[in-house]
Amino acid sequence: MSDEGKPKKRVWVWVRDIALMIALVVGVMAYQSRDHVPGGAAVPQFDLAQLDAAGNVSSASLAGKPTAIYFWAPWCGVCDASSHNMSAVRAAVGDDANVLSVVLEYRSLDSARDFVRRNEATYPVLLGNDAVRDAFAVTAFPTLYVLDSDGRVTSSAVGYTTELGIRARLWWAAL
Repeated sequence: MSDEGKPKKRVWVWVRDIALMIALVVGVMAYQSRDHVPGGAAVPQFDLAQLDAAGNVSSASLAGKPTAIYFWAPWCGVCDASSHNMSAVRAAVGDDANVLSVVLEYRSLDSARDFVRRNEATYPVLLGNDAVRDAFAVTAFPTLYVLDSDGRVTSSAVGYTTELGIRARLWWAAL
């Protein structure tokens, strides 16, 4: 029996397996975000105090730039692992996009501050509440929403998101 066809067959097995994995990941992501604010919808309105800065940040103040909003909780291990990605994106995009976060389910301001200090977070942290959690349908942490410059949702995701993934979503939102 000839071995000529085996390398070609192996390539197609790899292509099939990779396609199945991509389909599985996309399916899980779609399932996790099924109740989120849908793409194309206006961002839910909010006006939230900042953790360690004066004044509030409102949803209206985000207009004019693509925006990444990262919802997290101080006790969330995955949030710990992905926080540095948000800081890296904020440094990379500078003033071309808004990159901020909303802390939810915190027991005290000190627990939120400890998270920020431990992760050397460089993005603004807003103090969320149950109304914001419900408006954005945040049921797991971390949750990421990306908005276009008109304040419309372009994408959302649950769980760990890479720096490249966040930057790609912001790039897409800017188109």
